[in-house]
Amino acid sequence: MASKEKSVSARLMVFSGRLDPEWELSEDLTQELSKRLAGILKNNEQVEAPNTGILGYKGFLIRNTGGFPDLPAEFSVFKGVVSTGDKGKHIHMRDSQNIEDLLLSDAISRDMGKFIEDVATPER
Repeated sequence: MASKEKSVSARLMVFSGRLDPEWELSEDLTQELSKRLAGILKNNEQVEAPNTGILGYKGFLIRNTGGFPDLPAEFSVFKGVVSTGDKGKHIHMRDSQNIEDLLLSDAISRDMGKFIEDVATPER
């Protein structure tokens, strides 16, 4: 039986009439993400959920498909808010560690800059 690969992916969530871009995060970026998320969870500064019922940019969805026990299975980041939880119990915390900016920088480094400018320009 093959072991499960370590994998964390990011999806740039937009409504543009085409598939949302999705990519696997590097191990270094995943470790930085874990470190920043730990700081947010430690502070636990809860806020209201951002309005996601809009067209255009809706932030990032992060999926941890195994191998990174310090990250939840799934969480999202949008408008300076990190949202996580399961079974209808979500918590929303202030992105005090700038995870959204970290992910935007990674997306731009992967040649998604023009796409972000044209379709997914964040308004925060």
